[in-house]
Amino acid sequence: MITCRMAVVGVLRCFVGTAILACALAASVYAGRPVAAELLPENTLGLISITDTRVLAERFMNTSLGRMTQDPQMKPVVVQLYSSLTELVATLRESIGLSLPEIVSIPQGEVTFAFVAVKDAPPAMILLFDAGDQIANARILLQRGTDAAVSKGAKRQEVIVKDMNITILTGPNNGLLAFFEKDGTIVGGNNLEAVKRILGIWNGEKGKVLSDNENFGTIMNRCQGSKDERPQIIWFVDPINIMRSIAEQNVDLRVAVAILPVLGLDGLSAIGGSIMYDVGQYDSINHLHVLLENPRSGIIKMIALEPGVSTPERWAPTDVASYMTIHVKFDTALKTLVPMYDSLSGEGVFARMIEQRFTALTGIDFEKQILPALEGRVTYITWFEKPASMVSGVTLVAVKLKDTEAVGKVLDALAKRFDERISRQSSSGKDYYRVNIPVPQNVPDPPPVPIPCFGIVDDYFVFTNRPSLYEKVLSTLAEDAKSLGDDLEFKLIANKIKRQSGGAKPVMLGFSRPEEGLRYWYDMINSDSTRESLKKQAQKNPFFKSLDTTLQNNPLPPFEVIRQYLAPGGSMATDDSSGLHFMSFTLRRKGE
Repeated sequence: MITCRMAVVGVLRCFVGTAILACALAASVYAGRPVAAELLPENTLGLISITDTRVLAERFMNTSLGRMTQDPQMKPVVVQLYSSLTELVATLRESIGLSLPEIVSIPQGEVTFAFVAVKDAPPAMILLFDAGDQIANARILLQRGTDAAVSKGAKRQEVIVKDMNITILTGPNNGLLAFFEKDGTIVGGNNLEAVKRILGIWNGEKGKVLSDNENFGTIMNRCQGSKDERPQIIWFVDPINIMRSIAEQNVDLRVAVAILPVLGLDGLSAIGGSIMYDVGQYDSINHLHVLLENPRSGIIKMIALEPGVSTPERWAPTDVASYMTIHVKFDTALKTLVPMYDSLSGEGVFARMIEQRFTALTGIDFEKQILPALEGRVTYITWFEKPASMVSGVTLVAVKLKDTEAVGKVLDALAKRFDERISRQSSSGKDYYRVNIPVPQNVPDPPPVPIPCFGIVDDYFVFTNRPSLYEKVLSTLAEDAKSLGDDLEFKLIANKIKRQSGGAKPVMLGFSRPEEGLRYWYDMINSDSTRESLKKQAQKNPFFKSLDTTLQNNPLPPFEVIRQYLAPGGSMATDDSSGLHFMSFTLRRKGE
């Protein structure tokens, strides 16, 4: 059952989601009005916004995933899945008043969900969306929803504000929903004053708006594309002010807010980002910016990153699903953590905690035996073991060392201390350690347990959760085989990252192969166990029955059909005076 559901989520949600998105975001006439950032007040605490659903639909369908759903061998699966979903929702038409295609075609321009600070009240939730020439269907949905609320005890009233009618629904427990329609746009929220404020701004009342918010502006400037490219999705969060706003109504939370300056967390000014599809040679580009006060203090200061070498290690296999390497100042992070922790808990508490919970247990003095030996580079790899199974996903964490001999002695001592659980193994002429975790007894169909492995490879401490990847790493190094750094796709991505960085030196570099992950889910969904589980679920659940029928009538095409649409991607992070900036992208296959 679990395998079936995971496989369904892994592959078919892409196809179903794309089909729905294509219908939901049909083109129409855009309602001329100020954008959400010019309607929401300056003290907006967070938002996520599709800037124009029509553009998003067009751009998304031009991506590899969108093109994949239109492939002659893939399209029948998508069409039948969407048809089946439409049939399932058809049973609700009598109560809703609209069919699924009619419902999902309502958004016709900007769609924004936001949290707005309100004086002496919790933050208000606001929804704003353009219905354009689908406003009649939007009215039907609102009317059906209003009638349903009234039938359950809600009270409806109308108020006139600046010649505009605002509908108010008040529930039995004083819950409130207020909404109005203007120029083909619906604006609603759970706070009447917040809704009135937006209407007032729209009607020309003076006052600062979100676009005047300095933090919002800084983040959006960092997350914009080129002059000719506008993000299709933007988002923004002011986490500290969200906490402060909620704390006004919550005594317990006020204590946590009072501690924020001590921890240095009040230096987290805001977080935001953007998503763009179909941008020249890129399938997608994502930006994320963490705006931090300068100078940093407390926990924020612990984010001690620095630029460094990002060329993959000689032992990194070529067939990884993803690769990330980052450079951390461990000593700076620890020196910041200890006094901050002790300032809250008492002098020497951190040291005693480490002694009791780590040193006494393992016999290792981290500060004296481990910390001085760490160079600071950390690498993280994901890889899929074949054939596909529930435990195929394997991860690796590696930390570069200054002193491999010292760490080697620590590992030997650790293995001797726990010799009943840790055994020495050998592969490709190199020794490593394997942790034997007991399998649960007297449990029917016990879940697979990890098999942790660790040791020193070249000048790195390496840890994996399965021996297959550890041994692959050893064979790559021992045979002097081609490594990830020699791979043409990695070189291409590294070159793109260098150009995207604009001269800034990244503190983190990442590489990904979407085809490796999708191949895993493809194999899983086509496996006998998954299909058998799907058949069982189909007997009890209409959705799984529809899915089972679809896959029987339209089997997935060979993976090579899907693979031709998938291209590698990359990511990087930079650290500057304004904070941390993350950027990731996926390339477009040539010929698309």
